Amino acid sequence: MSEIAVIGESKFILGFQLAGIQTTKEIDNPDQVIDVMKEKRFGIVIIDEPTMTKLPEHYQMMVQESIHPVAVVLSEKESSDDLRKMIIKSIGVDVWNK
Repeated sequence: MSEIAVIGESKFILGFQLAGIQTTKEIDNPDQVIDVMKEKRFGIVIIDEPTMTKLPEHYQMMVQESIHPVAVVLSEKESSDDLRKMIIKSIGVDVWNK
C-alpha cells in the first residue's frame, strides 16, 4: 500500500500531522525533495507552493512530471488551471474539455 508524504514549512505540515499523516518533512535543501520523490513507498507527495518555488527549475520539472509518486502542489491562491493539469495527469482525461 502506498503512503502519503507531506513536504513544506512547519505551519503547512502541522495540519496534515493533526489529520494523521505520519510522514511529514520540513525541507532545508532541494535535494531532500528529490530524495522523498525517489522513495518507492510514497504514492502521493504533497508539497506547499513556497517549497516548490525554491527548487531549481530542473527539479520543479522533475516533480511536476512524476507519475509515481504523484506530486500535488498546494497553494493559498486558487488556480483552476493547476487543478486541471493535476486531474489530467492523474486520470488521463481532460474533464473540463474547453
